[in-house]
Amino acid sequence: MSGLNSPWYEQGGVIRFQVTSDDGTNNEWQWRRRMQEKGYTLGGNVDFRPPIWEKGEYPTSTNVVVFKGELFSDANRTTENVLSYGAAFSRPLQALKLGLLIRDKFTREDIVAMGLGSITIMHYPISDCCDVPFLLTVGGSFIELVGGWLSREYGRRSGFAFVE
Repeated sequence: MSGLNSPWYEQGGVIRFQVTSDDGTNNEWQWRRRMQEKGYTLGGNVDFRPPIWEKGEYPTSTNVVVFKGELFSDANRTTENVLSYGAAFSRPLQALKLGLLIRDKFTREDIVAMGLGSITIMHYPISDCCDVPFLLTVGGSFIELVGGWLSREYGRRSGFAFVE
């Protein structure tokens, strides 16, 4: 559970936090180096295509809302239901950058302390290196693209992130 000095807080299965962009992370190579220095890897299927970076910048600070997988029964943990639940919030346009900012801010231990095993960014699906639509997931020591449709395999320890 989050404490008074925690960079995140939870209420009723909803986790909220803020990520901040800085000038030191504006391109692919800066991010790759930054993640490697922290011991994180970018899944081989994460393709840094220029359009991902050129669709608009986030403001300096971005408020993030994460719905815990436990809010949904196994049978109801679907893309449609998660998107419906998060309809009051925005789907991130800069999924990769948001994923990198989350990974930069929180360690694996922080994500586990939130009661999560991973956080899936609920963006409009992007294509991997083979043009297959996927969603970006942050977890463990990785950032990678996973199947574009949610299912019971995501489990109760998954989190689903939107922009507030």
